[in-house]
Amino acid sequence: MKKSKNILKFILIALSILFIILLIIYLINFIKPSNNNLKKNVQAQISNPASTNCIDIGGELEIRTDENGGQYGVCIKNGKECEEWALFRGECEL
Repeated sequence: MKKSKNILKFILIALSILFIILLIIYLINFIKPSNNNLKKNVQAQISNPASTNCIDIGGELEIRTDENGGQYGVCIKNGKECEEWALFRGECEL
């Protein structure tokens, strides 16, 4: 009887230790961010320099769609409009 109690106690301790180890491994992997998420965040934070230029000079950016479905940005300031990349290159003034 005493021997079976010792065996049961040993099994219970071993299972408890195994559970704690597995829990620690799970928590380490859960808390650690994956590299894919970091790359996605970096890409999402890079802005279009022409759009940023428009905002920096106090303009309002408007995205328009041409007849072929392509999109382009127009910077609007004081009632004047300029395509954002032309403004960025200095080909247009607001």
